[in-house]
Amino acid sequence: MAVNGFTANKRDFVKYGLIGFAAALVLLAPLGFMLFGLPLTSASSSEIQLEGAESIPEYMHPESKGETGLRSGVHLGDHRGLEYWEGVDSAGYHCLLVGDPISKYSSSSCTTEERFQANGTGVVFIFPNSVMEQPVESHLIPSDVATEPLATRGYEILGQRVAVSFNAGAHDGEVIGLERSDRDQPEFFFKGTPVMDESAYRN
Repeated sequence: MAVNGFTANKRDFVKYGLIGFAAALVLLAPLGFMLFGLPLTSASSSEIQLEGAESIPEYMHPESKGETGLRSGVHLGDHRGLEYWEGVDSAGYHCLLVGDPISKYSSSSCTTEERFQANGTGVVFIFPNSVMEQPVESHLIPSDVATEPLATRGYEILGQRVAVSFNAGAHDGEVIGLERSDRDQPEFFFKGTPVMDESAYRN
């Protein structure tokens, strides 16, 4: 009987030892993340959070455009009835989103961080009734780039970050070198009207 009792006690020891070990892993994992700089989110985590980010309006969620995981961003402002948002999706692409809150139509454009620093990113928003409304050309520009010269070429500047033209096509093929304050970044060349985005959509 003593042998059987010893065997039972040994099994209990092993069982509870394993339970204790698993509990220790759960409790100590966050400490390991902090000490060794391991990520606290999974590989399937969504967009990269920008400072001051908030929820993007649902009608502007850009799955239909090919971007992934973009749910929050920085509201850059409203201009002539359109709202402008900036975000970075889960693949690290820098995005500009333009939307009409009345019709619930929106357009978006994303590019790599390298291309964004060199040229920004631009999109043409087409109103639902394109016969009555002129497409709107919009460009998102890095914060250290001087946008004032664009104002002399017919662009309206929103918050020093967005250049807007309500005469889309007038600057087709135009390339403008702009000054920037961050010398560690590449030279910045603003490019005219991006490829027409005819896939404006409504969720």
